[in-house]
Formats: sequence, structure tokens, C-alpha cells
Amino acid sequence: METALLGCALPLVTVQLQKLMNRKGYQTSISEEPYPVITAYREGNWFRHARQVVLSLSPLNEEVTRVDVTAILHDEPQTNLEEEVMEEKIVSDIYRDFPDATNARDGI
Repeated sequence: METALLGCALPLVTVQLQKLMNRKGYQTSISEEPYPVITAYREGNWFRHARQVVLSLSPLNEEVTRVDVTAILHDEPQTNLEEEVMEEKIVSDIYRDFPDATNARDGI
């Protein structure tokens, strides 16, 4: 699991993350538990296995939102390295997509 801290309110982050994952080719759904959880899924093909990404959102205060990213590769032998690389790429895309992300991401 990787974590991103964003300097945006929770409702804005939810909409933006869903758009980001749709642009990356994922089908998304949002479950409204106490806090939103975005589940993104992409079908596999001949060269690529199916992938699922779970984005758990939680507000730290009114203007800072925490995003926990968990990646799951389906039909793949259990290798955490590929899942970790996928999580890091998604967090990198999140920071690229949110220009006002906080600088507090070091050490998380």
C-alpha cells in the first residue's frame, strides 16, 4: 500500500481520482462507506493480466485528503514487487494530476 496526501477537499479528490482512473483505462465504482472507496478494474488481454486498484480516501482536515492505494494483480503468481511498482506509478500519476498536492509525502 502506498499513500498520497493531497491539499484538496474530499469531494473534489473523489471526482478527480475517478476521472484519472477512467483516463488510464479502468472501470470505476465508488462505495460510500464512512469515507469513499474507489474500486478500479481493468480487464487483462493476451499480454497483460487483469488489475484492480483500491483507492481508500479519508480526510485529515477540511483541506487535506489522504489516499491509500492498493493494487491487486489477478491470475499472477504472488509477487508483491509488481503490485508495489504499480502502486508507486499510480501515486506518481496522482501527484502529477493534483498540482496543489502537499509536500508532506516524504516518509510515507
